[in-house]
Amino acid sequence: MEALAADPKADAPIEQAYKEIARWTDPTKGEAAIVTVEYERRRGRPAKALEVLNARIKEAAPDRKLVEARARLFETLGWKNWAEREKRSILVRFPEAYPPF
Repeated sequence: MEALAADPKADAPIEQAYKEIARWTDPTKGEAAIVTVEYERRRGRPAKALEVLNARIKEAAPDRKLVEARARLFETLGWKNWAEREKRSILVRFPEAYPPF
């Protein structure tokens, strides 16, 4: 998701991927949710993207990239305190190295 975030040329392929996924399955469930989050974010609907991402985080195994994406969406929405809280929680939930016993 990060690589696509700043690339305006990726708008058409993401929209096409979203429409194709929506034809066959619920685009807010499972792995398809990642495409939906990016699609909604690019359409200027960060709150909808956050709603889908929160549901994906709840159903999936813990994943650092999903939590980082949520922190970026908080920033997009102007929720600086929530974004900072989320970034601090990443350090606790996904440490670079575990302390020795």
